[in-house]
Amino acid sequence: MKRPPIGKHEKILDWEVFKRGYFMAGMFEGATAMFAFLGFLFLNGWQYGDLSLSQEFHRQAMTMTLLGAITCQMANFFTLRSWEDSLWHLTHINKMIWFGVAMEMVFILAILYVPAVQSIFNTATVPLENLWLLLPFPILLVLNHEWYKVRQKAKWQKAVA
Repeated sequence: MKRPPIGKHEKILDWEVFKRGYFMAGMFEGATAMFAFLGFLFLNGWQYGDLSLSQEFHRQAMTMTLLGAITCQMANFFTLRSWEDSLWHLTHINKMIWFGVAMEMVFILAILYVPAVQSIFNTATVPLENLWLLLPFPILLVLNHEWYKVRQKAKWQKAVA
């Protein structure tokens, strides 16, 4: 609300949006999902080239893939609240954001533990000891984006000076 609206002739999808959304966040989320999938498989005894996965084991690995994407989206939710200001300087967090985070957590628990939801999304319960695989990626995504904001802000300030 502090910035003026986008001009009539400005593009909504400009290079900065494309770079942050597809190159930074998108590639990071894709790597997270693949790491969650393969990490789960390897942690549970799978060997590269083995195609004899049980249906349940495959569903668990796919659930980890989905959870990898969801956890990174939750991190994006916070870090992309401002394109310029650091997440640590944004003091006011809308109550609806917390509601959204709570609903995402309910969704995560549902795809992990509610059989009816599992049948809809074709997910499976993942052992809790495997969920630690997901922890570093949202943190790294936030740190990466915050570092990018600092670099961009310094570049903008240098250009103005």
